[in-house]
Amino acid sequence: MASTSTNKQPLLVDNVLHVAVDMNPHKVSVNTTTPGNFTNNTAAKIIDTIGGDGCIIECMYTISRSTDAFNINLYLSTNGDYLRPEQSVFIGQITSATGVYNKSEVDDLPTVLAPVARVGSSQLRALYVPRGSALWAACEVAVLEEIQSDAPILGVQGGRY
Repeated sequence: MASTSTNKQPLLVDNVLHVAVDMNPHKVSVNTTTPGNFTNNTAAKIIDTIGGDGCIIECMYTISRSTDAFNINLYLSTNGDYLRPEQSVFIGQITSATGVYNKSEVDDLPTVLAPVARVGSSQLRALYVPRGSALWAACEVAVLEEIQSDAPILGVQGGRY
Protein backbone atom coordinates (compact mmCIF):
# COMPACT_ATOMS: atom_id res chain seq x y z
CA MET A 1 0.00 0.00 0.00
CA ALA A 2 1.43 3.40 -0.94
CA SER A 3 2.06 5.88 1.85
CA THR A 4 -0.23 8.45 0.20
CA SER A 5 -3.21 6.12 0.49
CA THR A 6 -3.06 6.50 4.29
CA ASN A 7 -2.97 10.30 3.95
CA LYS A 8 0.58 10.61 5.28
CA GLN A 9 2.55 13.61 4.17
CA PRO A 10 6.32 14.13 4.07
CA LEU A 11 7.89 16.45 6.61
CA LEU A 12 7.98 19.89 5.00
CA VAL A 13 9.78 22.80 6.64
CA ASP A 14 7.63 25.94 6.72
CA ASN A 15 10.02 28.30 8.45
CA VAL A 16 13.79 27.89 8.20
CA LEU A 17 15.89 28.90 11.17
CA HIS A 18 19.48 29.53 12.12
CA VAL A 19 20.32 30.36 15.73
CA ALA A 20 23.78 31.27 17.04
CA VAL A 21 24.32 31.73 20.78
CA ASP A 22 27.33 33.07 22.69
CA MET A 23 27.81 30.42 25.40
CA ASN A 24 29.82 32.67 27.77
CA PRO A 25 27.03 33.43 30.24
CA HIS A 26 25.31 30.06 29.84
CA LYS A 27 26.63 27.47 32.28
CA VAL A 28 25.52 24.40 34.16
CA SER A 29 27.07 23.00 37.33
CA VAL A 30 26.93 19.23 36.95
CA ASN A 31 27.14 16.19 39.17
CA THR A 32 30.31 14.50 37.91
CA THR A 33 29.15 11.01 38.92
CA THR A 34 26.04 11.12 36.70
CA PRO A 35 26.54 12.83 33.31
CA GLY A 36 23.97 15.51 32.62
CA ASN A 37 22.63 15.75 36.19
CA PHE A 38 22.72 19.30 37.49
CA THR A 39 21.46 21.55 40.23
CA ASN A 40 22.21 25.14 39.20
CA ASN A 41 22.35 26.64 35.73
CA THR A 42 22.16 29.70 33.54
CA ALA A 43 21.34 27.65 30.46
CA ALA A 44 20.35 29.20 27.12
CA LYS A 45 17.06 28.28 25.47
CA ILE A 46 18.11 27.51 21.89
CA ILE A 47 14.79 26.40 20.35
CA ASP A 48 11.32 26.82 21.88
CA THR A 49 8.55 24.66 20.42
CA ILE A 50 6.38 24.61 23.55
CA GLY A 51 3.57 26.77 22.19
CA GLY A 52 4.20 26.32 18.49
CA ASP A 53 5.27 23.94 15.80
CA GLY A 54 7.93 21.28 16.16
CA CYS A 55 11.43 21.73 14.78
CA ILE A 56 14.05 19.67 13.00
CA ILE A 57 17.74 20.57 13.46
CA GLU A 58 19.83 19.43 10.52
CA CYS A 59 23.14 21.02 11.49
CA MET A 60 24.69 21.81 14.87
CA TYR A 61 28.15 23.35 15.24
CA THR A 62 30.50 25.27 17.53
CA ILE A 63 32.99 28.02 16.76
CA SER A 64 35.72 28.06 19.38
CA ARG A 65 37.26 31.22 20.81
CA SER A 66 39.88 29.49 22.92
CA THR A 67 42.57 26.83 22.79
CA ASP A 68 40.65 25.03 25.57
CA ALA A 69 37.90 22.56 24.75
CA PHE A 70 34.49 23.30 26.28
CA ASN A 71 31.77 20.71 26.86
CA ILE A 72 28.29 21.95 26.00
CA ASN A 73 25.43 19.92 27.47
CA LEU A 74 22.12 19.67 25.61
CA TYR A 75 18.76 19.15 27.31
CA LEU A 76 15.15 18.76 26.16
CA SER A 77 12.65 20.26 28.58
CA THR A 78 8.91 20.68 28.86
CA ASN A 79 9.42 24.11 30.40
CA GLY A 80 10.35 27.26 28.50
CA ASP A 81 11.13 29.77 31.25
CA TYR A 82 13.97 28.03 33.13
CA LEU A 83 15.83 24.73 32.81
CA ARG A 84 14.62 22.66 35.77
CA PRO A 85 16.15 19.23 36.52
CA GLU A 86 12.79 17.58 37.15
CA GLN A 87 11.36 18.79 33.82
CA SER A 88 14.32 18.09 31.55
CA VAL A 89 16.32 15.24 30.12
CA PHE A 90 20.00 15.24 29.15
CA ILE A 91 20.26 14.32 25.45
CA GLY A 92 23.96 14.74 24.71
CA GLN A 93 27.15 16.72 24.86
CA ILE A 94 29.18 18.63 22.28
CA THR A 95 32.90 19.31 22.69
CA SER A 96 34.24 22.42 20.98
CA ALA A 97 37.43 22.51 18.94
CA THR A 98 40.71 23.54 20.60
CA GLY A 99 41.91 26.08 18.05
CA VAL A 100 40.80 29.70 18.10
CA TYR A 101 38.01 30.30 15.53
CA ASN A 102 37.92 26.64 14.54
CA LYS A 103 34.52 25.30 13.60
CA SER A 104 33.46 21.83 14.67
CA GLU A 105 30.27 20.23 13.37
CA VAL A 106 28.28 17.69 15.33
CA ASP A 107 28.13 14.56 13.23
CA ASP A 108 26.40 12.17 15.62
CA LEU A 109 22.84 13.49 15.52
CA PRO A 110 20.20 10.75 15.49
CA THR A 111 19.46 9.11 12.16
CA VAL A 112 16.33 10.20 10.34
CA LEU A 113 13.72 7.45 10.44
CA ALA A 114 11.53 8.77 7.63
CA PRO A 115 12.06 7.13 4.24
CA VAL A 116 14.55 9.20 2.27
CA ALA A 117 16.70 8.63 -0.76
CA ARG A 118 20.08 7.24 0.27
CA VAL A 119 23.35 6.92 -1.55
CA GLY A 120 25.42 3.97 -0.42
CA SER A 121 25.34 3.30 3.31
CA SER A 122 24.93 6.91 4.43
CA GLN A 123 21.73 8.00 6.12
CA LEU A 124 20.51 11.50 6.91
CA ARG A 125 20.88 12.75 10.48
CA ALA A 126 18.86 15.37 12.36
CA LEU A 127 17.62 16.23 15.85
CA TYR A 128 13.85 16.37 16.22
CA VAL A 129 12.53 18.84 18.81
CA PRO A 130 8.85 17.91 19.20
CA ARG A 131 6.03 20.33 19.84
CA GLY A 132 5.76 20.98 23.58
CA SER A 133 9.53 20.90 24.17
CA ALA A 134 12.43 23.32 24.34
CA LEU A 135 16.08 22.67 23.51
CA TRP A 136 18.46 24.10 26.12
CA ALA A 137 22.28 24.30 26.12
CA ALA A 138 24.90 25.19 28.72
CA CYS A 139 28.67 24.91 29.13
CA GLU A 140 29.59 22.34 31.74
CA VAL A 141 31.51 23.87 34.65
CA ALA A 142 32.59 22.68 38.10
CA VAL A 143 31.35 25.84 39.84
CA LEU A 144 28.56 28.00 38.43
CA GLU A 145 30.29 31.23 39.50
CA GLU A 146 33.35 30.31 37.40
CA ILE A 147 34.27 33.19 35.06
CA GLN A 148 34.04 32.40 31.35
CA SER A 149 35.16 34.83 28.70
CA ASP A 150 36.10 32.58 25.81
CA ALA A 151 33.36 29.95 25.63
CA PRO A 152 32.41 28.93 22.09
CA ILE A 153 29.53 30.02 19.90
CA LEU A 154 26.87 27.32 19.48
CA GLY A 155 24.93 27.32 16.24
CA VAL A 156 21.94 25.30 15.05
CA GLN A 157 20.29 25.28 11.65
CA GLY A 158 17.07 23.65 10.57
CA GLY A 159 13.43 24.59 10.43
CA ARG A 160 9.95 24.52 11.90
CA TYR A 161 7.23 22.52 10.22
